[in-house]
Amino acid sequence: MSGWGSIYNNTTYAMWKHARDLAKLHEQGASGARVNRASDDPLDAYRIMRLKASTSSSEAYLKNLQEVERNLEAGHSLLSKLSTTAVRAEELLTQAASGTYIGANRIAIAEELDSLLEQSVTLVNTQNMGLYVFSGDTTATAPYEVTRENGKIVAVR
Repeated sequence: MSGWGSIYNNTTYAMWKHARDLAKLHEQGASGARVNRASDDPLDAYRIMRLKASTSSSEAYLKNLQEVERNLEAGHSLLSKLSTTAVRAEELLTQAASGTYIGANRIAIAEELDSLLEQSVTLVNTQNMGLYVFSGDTTATAPYEVTRENGKIVAVR
């Protein structure tokens, strides 16, 4: 009788093993992943965890680069506008210094220069993402303070 008992035990064990393997294959097919637990393949599980950590690090690096890119684009845009303003101010100062304009024309030039100064101060005190662009290390503080008299700028510090 020991022969039949041994055959029964071997058959039962083989059926249990095949059912377990079939369940594992079913799980792999349903999840689309060969490794669902670290015990499925410890070496590959370790590699997967390293790759996931590397991916997270790369995503954070990419996010930081995108933020830097936005800051640089904002700075470039502001510098371009400031350059245009400075060129116009230089033109007006050259005209005023030429001596060909009379008092009324010089008053108009002075008013436009005042407007350009207001625009320049607004540009250099611009914030991007809650931080002042031209503030250096102290990005929480406005880089330039304006002193006014009768609504006109008399000093910029």
